[in-house]
Amino acid sequence: MAGNFTGIGFELNTSIKLTPAQLRTIEILQMSNAELQQMISNELLENPVLEYAAAGADASAQAPESDSDSSYDPDDFDKYDSYDRCDQYTRPVSSGLSVGASKAAEFEAFYQSTETLKDHLLSQLMGSVCCDNVRDAAEFIIYSLDDNGYIDISLEEIAADCSHTLEEISAALDIIRSMDPPGLAAWTLEECLRLQLDPECEQYDDICRVIESMLHEVATGDIRKISKTLEIEPDKVARIISVIKSLDPKPGSRFSDGSAMQYVIPDIDVEVISGSAIVHMIDTGMPLGLSSYYCNLMRTTDDKEVLQYLKKKIEGANQLIENIEQRKRTVESVTLAILERQRHFLEPGNKILEPLTMQQIADDIGVHVSTVSRAVRGKYIRFPTATYPLKYFFTNEVGGVSRDSIYSKIRQIIEEENHAKPLSDQEIADILLTRGIKASRRTVAKYRDSMGILPKSLRKQI
Repeated sequence: MAGNFTGIGFELNTSIKLTPAQLRTIEILQMSNAELQQMISNELLENPVLEYAAAGADASAQAPESDSDSSYDPDDFDKYDSYDRCDQYTRPVSSGLSVGASKAAEFEAFYQSTETLKDHLLSQLMGSVCCDNVRDAAEFIIYSLDDNGYIDISLEEIAADCSHTLEEISAALDIIRSMDPPGLAAWTLEECLRLQLDPECEQYDDICRVIESMLHEVATGDIRKISKTLEIEPDKVARIISVIKSLDPKPGSRFSDGSAMQYVIPDIDVEVISGSAIVHMIDTGMPLGLSSYYCNLMRTTDDKEVLQYLKKKIEGANQLIENIEQRKRTVESVTLAILERQRHFLEPGNKILEPLTMQQIADDIGVHVSTVSRAVRGKYIRFPTATYPLKYFFTNEVGGVSRDSIYSKIRQIIEEENHAKPLSDQEIADILLTRGIKASRRTVAKYRDSMGILPKSLRKQI
């Protein structure tokens, strides 16, 4: 079944600033279903013109006549081409994917983590002024951070993976390091602590010297040794230790790791029939419309203050209704594009994902990559047997092979090794190379650790 879908992408630059209306559009796009429902509830309380439409009613039919300039026209976005992309995307007829009728939302025991470090940083990145390549590089780095906020790949590796220059990667790194909380995107503990210092603070140079060479003594409170080694007066050492102990060695750990749980509502339902997927968008509740009473009052009142008030409220209600519909169309478009590229995932017994990036989906549907990032944030897709976050379907790749596939191959190699003489990470990397997968020793070690597999020295069985 063919369909028309619209996506919104925004680029920020030094000469154009987003209006509150455009910022609101972005905000609604990246809301989860639960967040959207809460926002709608608040708007219903604050805007008397907004109400739930009667079953089967056309919300637009309740709007004032065309001689009023308060209605919202989607074509107005054409005025903002310098930073808004509303290119229409038409998916060709597909034998495997189709869009079904919307289903009413159900409050079920599906779980979602509270705000993660990545979500926190992506929301800050949205307001950063930078070019597209730097923004893309910054998103790549954000997704590369571990749960403590550290980065464990070099600038050269990042450049190779995301195809940007070292200058662009460095600029992206600087942006992330300027974000809250301080100390992020460091390679070492020492660097993490230094990033949290104000270069203008008292004793900055001495504090850096202590951080670089005597953190153990800081932990044990050995003022005398620090004073003697670095030739700093004991009272100053005491103040330095106090400053260092006030710093956060794991700035990312204050955020959710995904284990905290709360009820959420999936955005998409998928039925799989003979390998084909039927996609149902889950509505957030009854459709919204405009109050006929207030619309009629606007047409008949002679009170200028009342007229001005109603025009403002109707314009806000129309904007909200269009933004919610826009969000639905964009999420639907992104979901179809994801499932199109992850067709093998729909096959019975096959849960290995293909390599997939947000940029590929953005290219498929003709929007900016930031639109895809916002569209998948906090969104869940429900299959007959399990529910997944939309972000689950984006996989890092090594040598053109997905992360899941690498995991599977590393596990298989270790299971088949000689347990009396286990393989080193480098030996595993060499075996992968013979199978057409180029992965560094560091990558193997990272993947092995993430699967909870012990290093060579601890796997040996006599």
